Amino acid sequence: MASAATIIGDPAWMPHRLDMAGRRIQFLKIDRERLGEGPFLAQFEPYGEQDQTWLTLADLQHVAQPGGRLHFIFHTAFCRSTLLAKALDIPEHSVGYSEPGILNDIAAHGTAAHPLLPPVLALLARPRSEGEVVFVKPSNHANGLIPPLMAARPDARAIMLSSGCEAFLASIHRKGLPGRSWARRLYLEIQDYAPLNLGMDGRQVFAMSDLQVAGLAWLMNRRWFAMQMAAAGERLRSLDARLVKERAADTVRHTMAFAGAAISDEMAREIANGGTFARDAKTGGAVPTPSESHGETVDEEIAKVVQWIGQVSASAGIPLEQPAPLF
Repeated sequence: MASAATIIGDPAWMPHRLDMAGRRIQFLKIDRERLGEGPFLAQFEPYGEQDQTWLTLADLQHVAQPGGRLHFIFHTAFCRSTLLAKALDIPEHSVGYSEPGILNDIAAHGTAAHPLLPPVLALLARPRSEGEVVFVKPSNHANGLIPPLMAARPDARAIMLSSGCEAFLASIHRKGLPGRSWARRLYLEIQDYAPLNLGMDGRQVFAMSDLQVAGLAWLMNRRWFAMQMAAAGERLRSLDARLVKERAADTVRHTMAFAGAAISDEMAREIANGGTFARDAKTGGAVPTPSESHGETVDEEIAKVVQWIGQVSASAGIPLEQPAPLF
């Protein structure tokens, strides 16, 4: 079994899950070539017992601060964040970590777990190669952690990635009943850390359609992002999900430059034209081509919800456009 000093000193040993009751953190050994095996690190399966171990929370006091250069990709779900994280895995320049499970666990335990953020982020910031920048893409379920995450890393910058309302609703619909149930849970989750009072009681919210609730969750997410950008100023930049595909080279180049790790135009084009953008970021298969129509009834519902969200945003004074675009 590897010692605590070995684990802390080797970036291949990544903090994975938090056992708050047991006052310990699970670590998995994830070599660089295995980082892209699945969409999310939270789902990573080690080869065997030799590639997993636990350290006590007391062991974290030996983690050096502040660690390497670490930046974030925050997102509102279904907006090509996994694709961007994979595109930013550029050996000798940067590494992208997609949804480490440890951040979900810290978010789930609330403020009691916030003191763990500095050492956990320092562990994630350890570069795989000298001089590399680390990009961490937390799950959107950890968006409530944005203020303490940014406070824990005063040198960090962040991309605030989101799609338009219509695209978000279409993604929810394509996922069927699980997607619609997920959207209702997301709405309740955001109400916990970024409540929006629209003068509706519980019965009125319950009476809304699934896509109406999803639309409100989208609006609340975007409002939360705008609030963070207003508070953090130059450290945060917004990015429209369309640009990740439509202007892939520009997206990679500007993101790297924003993180202080500029790459050449030629390298950005090579990444944009390479295998990462040619495959589905979550499945590794061919990139699906979503139908432009979901059927007359659903198309009409999505259009009406988008229109309604526009009216809600106007009456609540919430701009639909995100501030401070990356480019």
